[in-house]
Order: sequence, then C-alpha cells, then structure tokens
Amino acid sequence: MGNSKTIEGVDNSGNAVKVVLKTPGPQEYRDSQIEYNKAFRKALDSGALLRQKLTDYMTDQGIWNEAKQAENDRFVDEINAKEQIINSGGIKLSEAREIALQLRGLRYEFREFIAEKNSLDQNSVEGQADNARFSELVRLCMLNPKTKKPYFQTQKDYDASGDQPWVAQASSELASMIYGCLLYTSDAADDM
Repeated sequence: MGNSKTIEGVDNSGNAVKVVLKTPGPQEYRDSQIEYNKAFRKALDSGALLRQKLTDYMTDQGIWNEAKQAENDRFVDEINAKEQIINSGGIKLSEAREIALQLRGLRYEFREFIAEKNSLDQNSVEGQADNARFSELVRLCMLNPKTKKPYFQTQKDYDASGDQPWVAQASSELASMIYGCLLYTSDAADDM
C-alpha cells in the first residue's frame, strides 16, 4: 500500500494497537469536505459566530486590540524571516543551529501569545467545521491493518475513542503527513 505508514501505539489500558495510516487522496478530501459542510451548517444554526464576527467580538470585549494585532504581526514576520534564512542556505551549520533554536523559542512564545485567541477560534463556525473535516480525514485514513478498511466505521465510533493515546498519535502523524507539522501535544513539546 503506497503512501502509508504503520502506527504502533497503546490504548488507555496499555495494550498495543497497530493501525495503518494512509495519505489522504481525492476521495478522502471530498468526503471530509462533506463533513466540513455539515458541521459548518450545524454550528451556524446553533448560533456560533463566523471568524470575522468573532474577531469583532474579541475586539469589543478587549480580548484583542491593535497592539495585540501588531504583536501578532511582529511574531509572524520574525518567524518568517528566520525560516527564510534557514531555507535559503549558505550559512554555517553553527549559525543555522542558533537560528533554529531562536525559531523554536519564537514559535513557543507565539503559541503562548495566541492561545486565548485560538481557543476562541475553535468555537467559531469555521473552527468547528475545520475540526470536523480533520476528524473525518483521520477516520478515513486510519486503517485496520488486516482489512485495509477504516478502523472506525463511523465518526461517532471515532469520537468515542478520541481519548485513546494511539488515536491521538495517529492524528498527530496524519497532521504531519498533510501539513508537514506535528500537532501540539505534550509528547511533541518534549521533543522540542
């Protein structure tokens, strides 16, 4: 099976669990978009705010302001500049290492800085829909090694097992496969 990876983890009882995680293809993306659309409509109907309205709300409540936006922009610019230096090459390994360490520190500070905004964003219509899309991608791409079919037959089955360490590990691995990053978990933080 091309573009797949075997994940070995443990459940909450310490039992070994093995799954195959495949790279999503066009069908998985289409199916996950359907989940996005359903979650978007449900969140909108429930009264959740759109991201733009959420930003306005945060501004009205004093949670976000021009100074915080300027600080946000400074972090983004600084991170992008350091990434560009590393990616362009042509520097000593010792310099690249120092910049990489600075970059790690900046990313940590930035995560801390935007934590409150991000936690509110997850409750926006788009945030809820994005989460539903990603959960469906994980469900569709997490395969039983014996049957090569999705490990969880429904999203409800997947949600019921979401607290299992191996499920979180597979989710993080899929994020890495798709986005080239690791989801922020305590394990990922320890690796930094």
